[in-house]
Amino acid sequence: MAILERTISMIAQWAKNATTTIPTNKIENTPYRNNSLTVAQAETGQGYAAQIDSPNYNQRDWLITGLLMQIEKCGLLPYSKLTNYEQNAYTLGTNGIIYQALLPSGPNNGGVRALTDTGYWKNFSGTISDHINNKSNPHGVTAAQVGASASNHTHTLASLGINDTMAPRPQNTTGVGQWRTIYAEGSNLALPSGGTWAYYVLTSGNQINSPSTFRAGTAAGGTITDTPGVGRVFGFAWRVA
Repeated sequence: MAILERTISMIAQWAKNATTTIPTNKIENTPYRNNSLTVAQAETGQGYAAQIDSPNYNQRDWLITGLLMQIEKCGLLPYSKLTNYEQNAYTLGTNGIIYQALLPSGPNNGGVRALTDTGYWKNFSGTISDHINNKSNPHGVTAAQVGASASNHTHTLASLGINDTMAPRPQNTTGVGQWRTIYAEGSNLALPSGGTWAYYVLTSGNQINSPSTFRAGTAAGGTITDTPGVGRVFGFAWRVA
């Protein structure tokens, strides 16, 4: 639904200056207002009269019903240059945005100020959206207020159940976790340098009937694991520290 700028406004509070002391014999053309009107009388409404000043009544009712219909359609009265806005008043712009008055404005309230004048109006819809999207605890809610205890979210490996008894994740790059093959033929087989390594090797002779042996363990980098002589030794090593 397109939102159009409102072109009607209540010109004044109806019968604001009317006389509230009502005599038995009323004076013609004198406005009276019954400030002791009861609920029952209000629900009954205006009684029949043979002669009334219908143009005035029609104009009043046209204004009232026109404004009420706009409230019913939009939920909030659209902005009007005819309205005298008080500070903190709300209005609906033609762009569908709700605005809040930072200062009074209007034809009899310091001058008309367009909704684009940020010195007089602020985007209240944007304020609500910013507040909803604020994930930094804008209300300053404490743990105790929601039934929780205060918690320190600066964790150590130990606090997360991670300790030096847990194996590192294998990786191809150097450092803890490096996984690589090792091989030697006719010479000593030494583990790669640095750190501590877990290893598994197979040693085989260079003859058909030569027995093969297996070896596994952990040792410091550079440790000689096997001396195959004229045979071969091969396997893998995993740096664990």
